[in-house]
Amino acid sequence: MSGSETKVFSCDETAVDDKAIAEVAQALNNGAVIGFPTETVYGIGCLDSFEEAKERIFYLKSRSVNQPLAYYINSLEMLGSLPVIVPEYFSSFAEQFLPGPVTVIFKGTDGVKYGVRYSASAALNALISQLSSFLRGTSANVSGKPSSLTAQEVFSQFNGNIDYIIDTGKSVHSLDSNVIDMSSECVVILRKGAGLKKIEKFFCNKNIEYKVKKKILVVCTGNTCRSPMVQGWVNYLLHEKGLGQLYDVSSCGIYAPFNVSAAKESIASLAEEGIDISWHKSKTVTETQLAKADKILVMTKDHEYSLSSINPNISDKIKVLEVPDPIGRGLNYYKITFALIKEKIEENWAWIVS
Repeated sequence: MSGSETKVFSCDETAVDDKAIAEVAQALNNGAVIGFPTETVYGIGCLDSFEEAKERIFYLKSRSVNQPLAYYINSLEMLGSLPVIVPEYFSSFAEQFLPGPVTVIFKGTDGVKYGVRYSASAALNALISQLSSFLRGTSANVSGKPSSLTAQEVFSQFNGNIDYIIDTGKSVHSLDSNVIDMSSECVVILRKGAGLKKIEKFFCNKNIEYKVKKKILVVCTGNTCRSPMVQGWVNYLLHEKGLGQLYDVSSCGIYAPFNVSAAKESIASLAEEGIDISWHKSKTVTETQLAKADKILVMTKDHEYSLSSINPNISDKIKVLEVPDPIGRGLNYYKITFALIKEKIEENWAWIVS
């Protein structure tokens, strides 16, 4: 489907346009990909029964297939149709926070994790009620770019590549949903979103152990040489030490081209340690990334100065590793650079995971 200009329906959340919703629902039931509202940010989605449509979403977003699409429901009864293990405290959690700005990760009976979103958007919930299978989706933005807060932002990124957009105006919270992993005994807040303090208070009052996942951002110049190597090595160490679930490590560049693979020398250097970074695609640093990061690793003082000029309030989050740029200097120099990276990460490990 698609190939022509994406059709946009304006819809009032307080008086949903049944005719428009019915047309979009019919398109979804025939394999369409659409943009839709939530109270947090806009989403992009399709029906679970159409594999080609799901593949299209991954392609359009440049999203890794290792990041599965969430299931969207419009009632807690729908949750019973998914093969998930629901913890005892979930019913009281749902009473307070659902529908709302929360994506919950459940452990599946098949051992797989399932992300489930029950949004407060009346338009979205009216749409879900007319679908022949589960709506699967994610945020409506190309990976690495800010989430879309309006239908216009969705249109600018995906016009001609998706079939419909339901426009209910600017999202209420203008902030991503909280992502809460309830798949194990200790709850992990994977992403901070709207109303997080109330959620944390709930867990405290119920004596439920929880941890908040921290964001580590690695920054170099072009995001093709040093920062992918640092990202790959830090990720490797975190998983080796059993800390992978508690940290999200990403990388970007101050003057990075968009969507360029890591340098072949960087890929080869880490491959010798059994680490694969061939999936990496470059992206430019954003103010949002800097604001959300808990720790920022940069290669040189110049990088620190550049980031501080973008956001002067992040100086206490930055650690300079002092790693020179290996670009254009051959594989042996990249290997030397990687060895230096390992030394610097070891020296600063306590700070990185503090």
